[in-house]
Amino acid sequence: MHSKGYSALPYAFYQLNDTGDPAVCGGTLAVDNGGGFNGVYGNTVQNGNISYNITGPTSSDGFPGFSAANKAASFINLSPGSRITLPALNLKTNTVTMMAWIKPSGPEGFFEGIVLFRGGDTIAGLNYFGSIDLGGNTTIGYTWNNEGETYNWNSGISAPANIWSLVALVVTPTNATIHLMNTNGLVSATHTYPHVVQSFNGTTFIGADSADGGNGARGFAGVIDDVAIFNRALSKTELAGFFSTASGVSTYAPIIVNQPSALNSSWVFSGMRQ
Repeated sequence: MHSKGYSALPYAFYQLNDTGDPAVCGGTLAVDNGGGFNGVYGNTVQNGNISYNITGPTSSDGFPGFSAANKAASFINLSPGSRITLPALNLKTNTVTMMAWIKPSGPEGFFEGIVLFRGGDTIAGLNYFGSIDLGGNTTIGYTWNNEGETYNWNSGISAPANIWSLVALVVTPTNATIHLMNTNGLVSATHTYPHVVQSFNGTTFIGADSADGGNGARGFAGVIDDVAIFNRALSKTELAGFFSTASGVSTYAPIIVNQPSALNSSWVFSGMRQ
């Protein structure tokens, strides 16, 4: 992440510039530049190692705020080793922000994990929803305390394939907001809901959700970079500041996506999560 993002003091921050080879170096670390909560790459994740040279957003993608040498991590669906596993973060809060740069490789599967906590007494995080929009893209949602009122909420927001987007989940005691920003513009949606405190005392996954039983069916397909977790609710202005610092553009008009009272032609519902 560019220097402005790091100066915001994330609780945990994974730049994913690591260069150890996950396929041959058992326990390759995903270094946390925030609080020291180092993670471990699964053996089918590809990263900045010379064998893969997976790149994150750079000036060639319209983001001059990133280094030309910026690296990232690439994930594939249906591969049990395609995940980064983090230790317990012990946040003990209901006020948190999770953000990541994502570049989907195509349409994503339902309920795939982006940054998902599933362990101890906590099931919460940023994930895909069980629905597609008219463009064929799975919409992005969230989970909190494994409550159906959260993971069955349709934000209506999707990340286009093959371009970089900054996606963020901001949870407060009374609502949750998903923001998505890319070179096409800025969009957000808010869900009003009472969120109980979560301990975050178990395993966290980047690019996966272990609820697939280990077969990788809920594994993200594409590239993820600069995962940051904050123990506070970042404002839309702060998040837009990260994006504008990366892109050099600050003139996009925000678009607000309101939760529909009933599903309409903008969404294609595909069932409840198990």
